[in-house]
Amino acid sequence: MKKIAIYHNLPSGGAKRALYEYVKKLHKDYYIDLYTLSTTNEDFLPLKSFVNNIFIYKYRHSDGIKSSISILTKLKFVNKKIAKNIDSNSYEFVYVNHCQYTQSPYILRYLKTKTVYYIQEPLRLAYEFNIKYYQYAILKKLLTYSAIKVLKNIDLKNARSADKVLSNSYYSYESIYKAYGIVSNICYLGVDTSLFKFLNLNQKNQIIMVGALSQEKGQLYVLESLSLLKKEERPLMIMVANRHNKQYYYEIIKIAKELDIKIKILKNIPDKKLVELYNESIATICFAKVEPLGLTVLESFACGTPVIAVKEGGYRETVLNNKNGYLVNRNRKELSIVIRKLANNPSQRKKFSNYSIEYIKKYWTWDKSFKNFKKLINEK
Repeated sequence: MKKIAIYHNLPSGGAKRALYEYVKKLHKDYYIDLYTLSTTNEDFLPLKSFVNNIFIYKYRHSDGIKSSISILTKLKFVNKKIAKNIDSNSYEFVYVNHCQYTQSPYILRYLKTKTVYYIQEPLRLAYEFNIKYYQYAILKKLLTYSAIKVLKNIDLKNARSADKVLSNSYYSYESIYKAYGIVSNICYLGVDTSLFKFLNLNQKNQIIMVGALSQEKGQLYVLESLSLLKKEERPLMIMVANRHNKQYYYEIIKIAKELDIKIKILKNIPDKKLVELYNESIATICFAKVEPLGLTVLESFACGTPVIAVKEGGYRETVLNNKNGYLVNRNRKELSIVIRKLANNPSQRKKFSNYSIEYIKKYWTWDKSFKNFKKLINEK
């Protein structure tokens, strides 16, 4: 059996779920070794069941490190060490994923083994810089213009060192080309239809948002939109997150109370519970700023739940307006009108539900995604 290596330094979230699904399928054809750092989240969708060996390299990204230079130097050193170890093991290729600190990982510039790098999105804080927008970012202590310039150059050099680059949507394809000058290969993601499925549960007057509690995901914006509805019309707003910033968390609670909107924030729930929440909701709201694709959309559709999404980024490639949900402008009034419209029209929700389930089965399964993935990684 052929040998491959996997590298990632991902937190929980959509990128880790995509990695999990690909590794789950790759292990049927390959002997797989996983190389990662101690900062990764292997409690969320752990890969241990699908790999032969796991090599974890100690790395501490903490406030105890006084300067960004020392942080990056240490990260560079450990990636160089991992690359040397991988190159000594005769792998067919290395499947590389993001680093939560530099986006494109340092390991790409040191590996001599063929690399396949899946870019979910470029380093957004370098290409869409707005200090207020990123005030809750992991690297907030480094958010100075000079530090961002350094990170941008590191990310650029690392990305350009990859042998083959994959992207998750046409929107990402364009973003990657603009950022790095790289022509990527589009490999749409998918959804596990054996897990995310229609359960025929009674719907409640609630909407759901799924994703990290952060300003770029748009939770506060949706709260403000709900405040434009009459009090008796406002649905319960459920927010599901694996990661959150305390400051933003308390701001959400404060604003919801001021606007008299009922909310429920759920953290680190099992997938089974998430599937139930999708099924019980009248709609999933996706209002992240220029989301590259959005697995939440696909999960929701697989459960038969319509999606209301902002007309930006990859949402335009998954949401078919007036067929499985609505695409709206980034406008609070417009969003509130569509929420009311869907809440008051169960027959429309049913129509959207039926279409979305078939749409996922036809176009967005992991089997279909992996078939394309395998074709791309085997191309010369």
